Amino acid sequence: MLAYTHARITLKGELRRLSGDQSWQSLLANNPTATNWPLSKLLDYAVDGRRIEPLHRVAAEFRRLDENTLAAARRYSPKYDHAIYEWELVRTALRTLNEKTRRGLPSPPGTSEEEERRA
Repeated sequence: MLAYTHARITLKGELRRLSGDQSWQSLLANNPTATNWPLSKLLDYAVDGRRIEPLHRVAAEFRRLDENTLAAARRYSPKYDHAIYEWELVRTALRTLNEKTRRGLPSPPGTSEEEERRA
């Protein structure tokens, strides 16, 4: 339970910090569609050698949330069960997008790569 609770608190905090991150603000100013980029592309982005630190900490926490940790937390309470179900949906969506990106499959409509091809 402690691992899940720690990860959840860290994820929420880092997502709040993201809006104030200078690298994130610079990316959005130059490319407003960056919010549709796959996580792997966002993790590679850097401005003057500075990466988007909150996203790197979010990615690290996602890696720590393995199936055993999530299963134990889901058994703890129905409230955690529902919250973890929602996190698993997000994680699955991110994995799917990252797999498609790695295999060179077309990006979903509305993503920056798809828009760039149309232009």
